[in-house]
Amino acid sequence: MEGSLTPIGIALEIPWHICTDLPKGFIRRPAASACRHAIDLSKARGTMPTDIHSKQLLPITVLGLLIAAWPARADYSAPPPPKEYEVDIRYQIYAGRNQRIVQFQDLVRYFESIGFHKKPAADPEAEIQDPNQTRMSGTIASEQASRILLDRHVKALLLLPTGF
Repeated sequence: MEGSLTPIGIALEIPWHICTDLPKGFIRRPAASACRHAIDLSKARGTMPTDIHSKQLLPITVLGLLIAAWPARADYSAPPPPKEYEVDIRYQIYAGRNQRIVQFQDLVRYFESIGFHKKPAADPEAEIQDPNQTRMSGTIASEQASRILLDRHVKALLLLPTGF
């Protein structure tokens, strides 16, 4: 059958355009007619049809933003914060041995400058040199507790009222 063309061979030889009718004798695909119908609708109105007009959408949007931005009223009083917190700090120093010692000492100096009182470690030498040592505990005044997070090495903070 050298001279005969199969329908697939004819389809490959016909230039293909999106949303065009196929030659007679071929199976009509519903996707092509659905695509043609969508193009006809967009040509009729210029854009895709919408149910909400912009004049209706503006007041709804403004009302939604006002409700979302309305401050919540706090009718209850909170207890005063404690004078001092027990603090557990998790920190991480990414550095070589010598640089880690310098950065650890800077970290401790910063904590002492904001009023942190560090509990002595079980092995102070290991705490300074060992990169697996990442926890520190102590106490701090409640006004200064948030300043602990300002150091870049601090990853997590647990605050408990003293004597809790």
